[in-house]
Amino acid sequence: PYNPHIVALRVLYRFQFDTSNGKQLIDRLMAFAQKLPGQVQAFIATPCFNLGSFYAKQAQYTRAKLLLQSALKLKPNFPQAKNLLGQIYTKQNKISPQQF
Repeated sequence: PYNPHIVALRVLYRFQFDTSNGKQLIDRLMAFAQKLPGQVQAFIATPCFNLGSFYAKQAQYTRAKLLLQSALKLKPNFPQAKNLLGQIYTKQNKISPQQF
């Protein structure tokens, strides 16, 4: 039997090294996760946030946004992910601080 936690972590591991197919990997992860129970989705949201946070610190905002948006799809009530995504949008001038 497969462990969905391990499958998700493997996809995120591949995401780190595959710069050309990152969006496709995340799309596959999301399709896989949508079939899983809510608790497992919440588990998968945390490593998505952690990796997104890493990319945000490296100023790789495209990759960070992709991961943070995925974390929010899996766990809509994830305040840290919302906050960091707002910070990224502000840095990219896509949203003004007054809109918070």
